Amino acid sequence: MLKLNMKHSLLTASILTALTLSACQETKVAPPPAPAPVVLPALIVPPVPEDPLAIEIKAIDRSNIDARILLMGKYARHYPPHFTNPRARHAAEAEVKDLLKTLNPIASNPRATHAELLQGFKANGLARNLDIGSNTTSTADGYIRRALKMDPKDPETNFWFGVLLSEGGGMTEGIPYLNKAAKGGYNEAHLSLANAYLQLDKKQKALAELKEYQRLMPDDTRVPDMIDAVKADKASIW
Repeated sequence: MLKLNMKHSLLTASILTALTLSACQETKVAPPPAPAPVVLPALIVPPVPEDPLAIEIKAIDRSNIDARILLMGKYARHYPPHFTNPRARHAAEAEVKDLLKTLNPIASNPRATHAELLQGFKANGLARNLDIGSNTTSTADGYIRRALKMDPKDPETNFWFGVLLSEGGGMTEGIPYLNKAAKGGYNEAHLSLANAYLQLDKKQKALAELKEYQRLMPDDTRVPDMIDAVKADKASIW
């Protein structure tokens, strides 16, 4: 009877063990919860402010060609051009390219007026000083020579032809035209004469032209620096 009870107990224990193992196998252990995603604060990149020159270009009436040329002339009227940063130069280059696109078809027309030829010349002169475009020097030369034939006595035309020659290396050839412009009342010609004389190593004549310009245009604050440039034997007054 004791043996029977022991067998019964062992059987019961085996059955319980088997049931326990089966339950463990059927029970799926839940995986650990995934970590919560890390949310980084948004990177705020401040907008780059538009260059003041680019803003000024956009503000000009696009049909006012003379105003657009005048603005570009503040930076690239003579060589080398002067810009405070690369973005300003990029804006100027884009503007001058647009002027070339607009004015070259007009000025290249055999029926172009004197005013249209001057505008075409100035645009190509600006492009030359900015080192953009192709054949800008020869194109500018063609326009200004045609304008000079139309009006040989015009002070502005003589001035620009003198600038083209003198700033292209022909200082001696350009001086007579600059003198003609100066005598005709185009005061800026005195500055170009000063620069041409400086290139020819005639410092006293350069200083005399600057002083004459200063007498005529006393409010131009650039003159003292130009006088210093001559005295310091710099290559240019610009």
